[in-house]
Amino acid sequence: IRAMEKEIEKLTDHIVVCGAGSTGEHVIRELLEAEEKFVVIDMDPDRVALLCESLDARILFVEGDATDDLSLTRARVKHARGVIAVLHDDKDNVFVTVSVRALNKKATIIAKAVEISAKSKLRRAGAHRVVSPNEIGGRRLVSEMIRPYAVEFLDRLLSVDRTLRIEGVLIPPGSNLVGKRLMDATIRKTGALVVAIRDMEGGYEYNPGPEAKIQAGDSLIVIARHVDMERLREALEKNTLLR
Repeated sequence: IRAMEKEIEKLTDHIVVCGAGSTGEHVIRELLEAEEKFVVIDMDPDRVALLCESLDARILFVEGDATDDLSLTRARVKHARGVIAVLHDDKDNVFVTVSVRALNKKATIIAKAVEISAKSKLRRAGAHRVVSPNEIGGRRLVSEMIRPYAVEFLDRLLSVDRTLRIEGVLIPPGSNLVGKRLMDATIRKTGALVVAIRDMEGGYEYNPGPEAKIQAGDSLIVIARHVDMERLREALEKNTLLR
């Protein structure tokens, strides 16, 4: 236990997962497959031990109440880049959101809402994104009925090769891509495929053509494997994406 505490004490720019229940299990699985740094807060060490066994992975873990500032501090939430609140009760997720926002104003907070009515409360509390598993489940059920092949395609895209992901890459002001056309960039050579461009106001240009202009603050939405994403981010950082 002490060895794990020392490892947690060194964490920075990581993700804190509040809750290892039915939803938290899937969150943990995804973070492991994405090779992200994270630590879990949960009151049941046996539950986390079972997860470690079933996922055949070592999971950094803080035993405690995620609504308690002490547990959040032990998980180094002040140094985290993000927090995912997936506790069973909406009130607890609201409380976690308020506590995290007080401890770390820069962290991205993603919260689960059991009831649809809790979504607005979580946003007011400081959550950047709120996800309702019940709402998503309902949409998925309808999609399976009326657009099964589209659903099958997305499932295959994200599950046949578990390293394949849809991710967003932010274009910083200093990038030499700013003001350039998509056709002027060598993004495809990294193995990534641009499927949309999101501007600073939240608007999307889907399936952008070669003449699409790239502006500072845009996010390129790409389909890429993990290794390709690393290659793309490195090339973007080094300004080596122009022909």
